[in-house]
Amino acid sequence: METHARVVVIGGGICGCSLLFHLTQLGWKDVILIERDELTSGSTWHAAGLNHLYAESPFLTRIAKESFDLYKSLEEATDASVGLHMCGGVRLANTKDGVKEFQRYLGPALANGVDAEIVDPHRVRELFPFLNKGDYLAGLHTPGEGYVDPSMTTNTLANNARREGASVYRQTSVTKLEQLAGGEWKITTTGGVVIAEFVVNCAGAWGAEISKLLGEYLPVLTQEHQYLVTESTNLVAGLEFELPVLRDPSVPFYCRQEGQSLMLSGFEDEVKFNWLDGAPSNFSMSLYPADLDRSASCLEKSFTMIPALRDLGIKAVVNGPIPATPDMQGLIGPAHGLKNYYVCCGIHGAFVQGYLTRYLAEWIVYGEPSIDLATVDVRRFGGYATQKFAVSKVSAAHTMFSLPANYPNVESEGGRRTRVGPLYETLGRKGAVFGVIDGWEVANWFAPKGVDRQDIWSFERTNWFEYVAMEVRWARENAALMDLTPVSKHSLVGPSVESLLSQLSATELPRIGERRVCAFLSEKGRLELVVKIDRLSADHYCLYATSDLERRVTDCLNRRSVKNLKMNIMTDDQSLLLLVGPLATQILESCTGLDLEGVPPLTFVKVSIAGSPVRLVRVNDIDACAWELHHIKKYQIAIYSNLIKEHMVSDFGMRAYESMRLERGIAKFGIDFTLETSLASNALSHLVGLQNPGSQCTRAVVGDSSDYKLVYLTFDDHTIPIDPSGGEIIEVQGQSVGMVTSGGYAYGATKTVAFAHIQSHHSELGSQVQVRLLDRHFCARVTNAPLQGQTGVM
Repeated sequence: METHARVVVIGGGICGCSLLFHLTQLGWKDVILIERDELTSGSTWHAAGLNHLYAESPFLTRIAKESFDLYKSLEEATDASVGLHMCGGVRLANTKDGVKEFQRYLGPALANGVDAEIVDPHRVRELFPFLNKGDYLAGLHTPGEGYVDPSMTTNTLANNARREGASVYRQTSVTKLEQLAGGEWKITTTGGVVIAEFVVNCAGAWGAEISKLLGEYLPVLTQEHQYLVTESTNLVAGLEFELPVLRDPSVPFYCRQEGQSLMLSGFEDEVKFNWLDGAPSNFSMSLYPADLDRSASCLEKSFTMIPALRDLGIKAVVNGPIPATPDMQGLIGPAHGLKNYYVCCGIHGAFVQGYLTRYLAEWIVYGEPSIDLATVDVRRFGGYATQKFAVSKVSAAHTMFSLPANYPNVESEGGRRTRVGPLYETLGRKGAVFGVIDGWEVANWFAPKGVDRQDIWSFERTNWFEYVAMEVRWARENAALMDLTPVSKHSLVGPSVESLLSQLSATELPRIGERRVCAFLSEKGRLELVVKIDRLSADHYCLYATSDLERRVTDCLNRRSVKNLKMNIMTDDQSLLLLVGPLATQILESCTGLDLEGVPPLTFVKVSIAGSPVRLVRVNDIDACAWELHHIKKYQIAIYSNLIKEHMVSDFGMRAYESMRLERGIAKFGIDFTLETSLASNALSHLVGLQNPGSQCTRAVVGDSSDYKLVYLTFDDHTIPIDPSGGEIIEVQGQSVGMVTSGGYAYGATKTVAFAHIQSHHSELGSQVQVRLLDRHFCARVTNAPLQGQTGVM
């Protein structure tokens, strides 16, 4: 075994071998893969190898297509086969909402070059002739998908990497990980010691065991999942074409051809977890005992839909381990708090999302990926994501392979009440219908007395629409109060703070007593983060971002070696209330006895409310008159009670906040703009309007030109029955030219509005485009955002 390498990849499944391949494709040859047994011996060898192109988001649709395109290119460019089957796929819908789900998908499919069409039941049975007539309404046909042989594909990737100079060591276990004083990693294995610059955990179901070597918990669970293969049948042998992969998310199950047999898998009624106390080291090329009773209801429905299955014997039952994470998305990227240690674990359907390893390879080689990977960033989960939390989330997500999983903004019921603020019970008694942000319970809207306190999910406007309208109207006419405690909060103190922030920010830092929205740049001059910064004194700053960015902000700050700096994360210790409306200032004056009318926007003042110290920040983002109230958490109930007793103050929730944000034209980092967005975009030019001469990257950003611009859209048709929520495709003359990033109904303006990324030559003010909402196109115009030059942090 070599004693030194640039990168050590741990794990020889599809993820590890794919990452090794992409590292060598990017020019890094001095890379090693270490596998405890044989390649594919964990979860990969028994996988079905499916590569469906349907996905719940444009990002995942893109990844699915790029993954299958990679496998096709491997087979075309090498002598080795990956066992490629281009059989196509058919997904069934047996409800009107199921059809709408397909309609919603067609736009992202078009934008990503995926051939997809909605077909009638007759065409479905032509494609899959063993299917009975049933009561399904339509099918989604994606002829460009199929499946591969898991072992052949994985070994082809590994062999290509070997030819480019990579080394693969099998029958070698990692027993210890240490980071040396110089930053290198010392990897102790049963075959010797390797010193490497980078380590990547691609150990799949054993990923948590590798993390334990560093004293970290990685929220990757192992669950049992099974499929069966029938005996051979002349029905299949006599076909003139290969059957497409059939899926019915309402069961849920899939069925595909396997030679002259059929492969069938029904998702089990309940999740069965294994290895919660640790994955065994001797489980290789192994399976669990067959347990078809757990899949009984799904299998029974499948036999009714495909009657031929009833008469076929079972040749094999494959019941093996598959990984799962709390939100059923992979954990990809740099681990929080560890230098040059990366993770690529928990991808549920790794062949469908195998191309994620390409972007992880970019992250390692170039320091950042070429696309935004926030959806799968391992740091999106904080310390609250314990095993108990993960078990609860996965158990709930397991039922979400079918509707209502893909309704816009659907909320999972798993892992609830993990993080609650002081006002949780108070707001609950007042009718709050809660959602979740980064584990925090957040009031989405308030149900009046006599109204059911639940969300009824829909692809169109739904039950909360009129009640959110009432909250917005009250906030616009009187005053409304909202709990923003989940906002990520960092305190930086020390003589070197200004120097550190100046290196990061392309925007001029605030003066003492001021707030400023600042764009943090990567070493390559791309947008890394957007934070709100308050400067409390010469050497004391407070940074605010969305709660899911807390770990990313911390890592960004820690990457710079700075002396005499004290950093505190205050998210769990400090609370934040937002008071908005034309009466907000008057109400605060009555509570404090101070004259606050003359306080300029984006400045703050220290006051006392109900005997509790509060720092008031005057803001003008979601309302012309709005105040943030920063305070220690233990004071929140007293402060809230003091404000809410005013008869003109009412509560409002996150859905009203989002409507007001959109109506004011406030773009939101992580939603409307990411590292892929040019800061020269129409809606973001303010972030470099006050350039910071101390930033080494400002010139690169100012000179950046992008093929796409972030713009603000308004819909003039007031009769639209549906609002965009993000991911909808924008077209001009039938061609895709962009995508909605966020949208909704602006109650004050009584019209639908949205932010969108659009090709530059269609982004001029006044340009008309069409937005695809389900099966209809609606006209929209590029307009100036009402409040140009603001960004949101929730």
